[in-house]
Amino acid sequence: MATPNFNNELLKLRRRLGDINTEDKIEIDVATVGFLDGEVWKASEIADIYNDAVVDYLDFAVTSLRGRDLYMYIPGFIFYNPLLSINSGRLGIDSLDPQPLVVVDLWKQPSDGLKGAQFSYISSNEFFLTMSGKFPYRTPSKIELYYTLMEDSVGEAIFTLPVESFTGCTLIYVKRYVPIVSDSTVDLLGINRAGLRRILDFAEVEAIKLKQGAAPELIAKILENKAKMSSFVGESA
Repeated sequence: MATPNFNNELLKLRRRLGDINTEDKIEIDVATVGFLDGEVWKASEIADIYNDAVVDYLDFAVTSLRGRDLYMYIPGFIFYNPLLSINSGRLGIDSLDPQPLVVVDLWKQPSDGLKGAQFSYISSNEFFLTMSGKFPYRTPSKIELYYTLMEDSVGEAIFTLPVESFTGCTLIYVKRYVPIVSDSTVDLLGINRAGLRRILDFAEVEAIKLKQGAAPELIAKILENKAKMSSFVGESA
């Protein structure tokens, strides 16, 4: 079993949902959670729901957390890439590995007798207004640097003002999440315990939503199983 962390979280989700047995009453455990279907949710559904919940949590983290909190909650997703080159004000996202979900910081190393400088983020609308000189209090220069993320005819990229080439830049970003396949070679890492609990919260809600249009007897089975599991283990998961 090459994904013990991922499998363990899938099992926690099944326990929360009360769907811990197959239709033949075989108890699903950490070794079988990746391929045994429960009475209500298939193994593939549980994996898809959990992977989607990780993405939802990362979106929540990057929009709600700042500074040290971001590093504390998703340490394994913060990626540091030094010595990058930006050519004519553009850095293609496809050139970065792993690919970024959101940029945290972009710095220019010292050059031309000037100190290093941090690029300030602006929206794509502000980018074009600044470029056209319609923001008079923003004057891009070697010490007043701006960037945005948007797509052009080539693909998604980081664009800078001034539109110049920069070498020795440092990029700090939150990397994108690649969905995990149970018992594959890549496991779930880099999220602290509080974050994992929040992911389970997201996943539980989505799992229930998935079955809201199900037959009445299936809904009754969900409620029955969840009540049984709650009385047996509490909400310890």
